Amino acid sequence: MARHFIRRLSSEGDSPVAEWDTTTVTRDRLEEIEIEYNRLMAAGATPADITDKRNELKPGAKFDPNADTLMIPRMTGG
Repeated sequence: MARHFIRRLSSEGDSPVAEWDTTTVTRDRLEEIEIEYNRLMAAGATPADITDKRNELKPGAKFDPNADTLMIPRMTGG
């Protein structure tokens, strides 16, 4: 069993976006997750691969169903 997830960082910490098991997830569900991933990327988020505590920023990276991903929103100030 290989469980993976996407989480989104916010001022309250991080929250789940999606979670799946690579051995049982359907292609349709993976497509839904990829759409959400791409929506976050379009909003300016930067993905970080946190699989096995890798903690590697991956600006512009495509969705990887075998990775644990933390989406870091674009920093804004004012």
